Amino acid sequence: MMDIMYYRLKKEGRFYLVSILDDYSRFIVAHKVCTTQAGDKARKAIDDYVEHYNYERVHMGIDYLVPADRFLNTAKAVEETVEQASSEKMSFYLIGKLDGQPVRLLMNKTGTVTVYLAGQAVKELRSTAELKELLL
Repeated sequence: MMDIMYYRLKKEGRFYLVSILDDYSRFIVAHKVCTTQAGDKARKAIDDYVEHYNYERVHMGIDYLVPADRFLNTAKAVEETVEQASSEKMSFYLIGKLDGQPVRLLMNKTGTVTVYLAGQAVKELRSTAELKELLL
């Protein structure tokens, strides 16, 4: 699917974002800014928009998932994790892929964060503070 969006920035003028989207996931697979007036600021704004659109903006037409969830085939895992988190009143969950394998981080009612890789629990952390220490 192709989409053309018109933008206007006060200082840079008019420009068009031409996007090619994956029909199934609505993931933007390619894009180009078209205009002779578009400068670096406009290109940066478009790059930021594409990042937001693919990885942060939920879409009603794809059951409130982000396009990356469908494009990267994590939609089912996301739905299961959200359902589990809601039913168990979890306050933290994270899902993604690592080397092509699904990875999930879930915090249970006691505050323990469990890391799952390909559906198997591989590590338990006592708290999100321990997770932050590990990551940062």
